[in-house]
Amino acid sequence: MKYQILTLRQLMEELFEHELTEIINRFKSISQQDGKSNDVEYFLHNKAIHLEKVGASTTYLVFDQTINLLGYFSLANKPLTMPKKYVEKLSKTQKKILRNHSYITSNGDLQIYSYLLGQIGRNFNDQHTIKGQDLLTLAYKKLQEACMIVGSKYVWLECENNEHLLNFYQDFGFKQVEGYTSPNQLKVMIIKL
Repeated sequence: MKYQILTLRQLMEELFEHELTEIINRFKSISQQDGKSNDVEYFLHNKAIHLEKVGASTTYLVFDQTINLLGYFSLANKPLTMPKKYVEKLSKTQKKILRNHSYITSNGDLQIYSYLLGQIGRNFNDQHTIKGQDLLTLAYKKLQEACMIVGSKYVWLECENNEHLLNFYQDFGFKQVEGYTSPNQLKVMIIKL
């Protein structure tokens, strides 16, 4: 299936605000057990436009050929910063690999030149769908393009300590950073481009 990928910025420039809001509000993720929207849906509905305006991230909306919103992903050029106490817990191999693309800050933290895969989500609003693997592949291809321009070699993400999610990203090639939990209390995973 062919997809049409548009940035949120493109749509902000081409559409009236109410038209853009209507498109974004078509996105529905899987609801939490308490019935509230999850972080993936909340981000697109409430944060994505602001972060796009200030240049903190770029959100890509994925449509099918008949302009049904299938999903989205959000990317940022943001280093992974690991506090010194966690760096000391890494295996020698992990330290060696990561230090080739990072630097040690004045307080001993490790900053890895990298991109953040901030959000990724499928639209469960209607029968039109995209496989999670296909959506992740589209995001990865955009990151490869960025790597050719900017040069960072790693992509990282945060995810809940959920076996299904961890396996999904591991099957794609992401590796969990052992012993490190983000300040948001999420697992951190990384992959080399």
